Amino acid sequence: MFKSKFSRNVWLLGCISLFADISSELLYPVLPLYLKEAGYSMLALGLLEGIANVIAGVSKGYFGHRSDQLQQRAVFVKWGYGLSALGKILMIGSPDLLRIFSGRITDRLGKGIRTAPRDSLLSMESSPETRAAVFGFHRGLDTLGAAIGPTLALLWLWWMPGDYSTLFTIAFIPAVISLLLTFRLKEKKVSTEVKSKTHVGFFSYFNYWKTSHASFRKFLFPLILFAMVNSPDVFLLMALKEAGFSDTTMIAVYILYNLLYALLAMPIGVLADRFGKIKVMLIEALGKVLVVIEEGGNKTFTVECPFIEELKVDQSLAHNGVCLTVTGFRPEGYIVTAIAETLRKSNLGNIHSGNLINLERCMLMNGRIDGHIVQGHVDLIGHCTSIKDENGSWLMEFTYDKNAGHVTVPQGSITINGVSLTVAASHPGKFSVAIIPFTFEHTNFKTMKVGDVVNLEFDIIGKYVKAYMQ
Repeated sequence: MFKSKFSRNVWLLGCISLFADISSELLYPVLPLYLKEAGYSMLALGLLEGIANVIAGVSKGYFGHRSDQLQQRAVFVKWGYGLSALGKILMIGSPDLLRIFSGRITDRLGKGIRTAPRDSLLSMESSPETRAAVFGFHRGLDTLGAAIGPTLALLWLWWMPGDYSTLFTIAFIPAVISLLLTFRLKEKKVSTEVKSKTHVGFFSYFNYWKTSHASFRKFLFPLILFAMVNSPDVFLLMALKEAGFSDTTMIAVYILYNLLYALLAMPIGVLADRFGKIKVMLIEALGKVLVVIEEGGNKTFTVECPFIEELKVDQSLAHNGVCLTVTGFRPEGYIVTAIAETLRKSNLGNIHSGNLINLERCMLMNGRIDGHIVQGHVDLIGHCTSIKDENGSWLMEFTYDKNAGHVTVPQGSITINGVSLTVAASHPGKFSVAIIPFTFEHTNFKTMKVGDVVNLEFDIIGKYVKAYMQ
């Protein structure tokens, strides 16, 4: 008989989130179209999303704190998913902004009530060795629902073009299934704490900052920075609409985005459990170039690296993001060759003996999976034009050939010298990234100077979307 590595509660919480997201994401990509068709402006849509997200954000802290104080989780999960189901009912009917606003607020309040207690339940069902896998499994099912929901919406609009109202009724069905499943949760009893009846102020959870661990505070800074520059997906969807894409194309792009997230969430979680939660976000190791030999139009490098004993001839590695094949070994390191085409498109032509280089072994689908899911196919070179020390992080700006087109977006992905990073700001031929201290110290960013040449690999999804648009 099949025995899952995950507990009953982990499976239940995954299925609960699956159906809840099917319900929510049936409507999320459709809501801006629905409101725009009814004559409401982007300003109204922005206010709706902004207020809804603020309510969800601040309520997460309060109800998480309250859940800790009462040492109860399941009751908050039930109320949270119950309110989200109620929010779907409130949105059924003709397009009225006040009614849609009330439904959206109720839905997001439900999310705020349930999120922290639900994550606490997941944490209780995992060990330090499986925690990232458990959360990755849950997020995978959660985001799978975010792909199924828009797919159902796409099919419905293909069958009944313009019939948005019925979708709100359909969305209520998976919301009810999600709520009913919460009553199957079995919460572990906590005997070490006595339930407290002390009043909890709505913003009292901010006091946790004073007693939190230093590693938590250090990690919180880049999360806050990311949240400040992050744009709601609804605006990206409307940007596609404004660019002339049809409703079905816009929703299809959103489905692809969520499907990739769902497929990667658990494997990345397993990686994090195996190699460390932060390491999988960076390169695998720093290598040192010992010898550079020019042979015709090619260059052969001898590279020193910490895992040389695990390498073999014909194995592929990324060097500053450029995929090269091991061709041999010397006592001091392994040998790779970059041909003329590679040297033209990358910064490897500027590498000299003594330079540090970012190393990443390639992913093997039939064996070990480590590092980033990056192709190692450099698109072109860029130049570092600015390095700004922001007292705890570094903001770096890079330029590239404008003829390549505008292929970066804020909060999108970019690979610089083999390091996968998030774009902070984007303009044609120019973008910036924020570097946290851990990334700075463990990659060759620590030796980078203004004017340095870097290898750029743009997001594969963005490249496909760009090609499709052309």
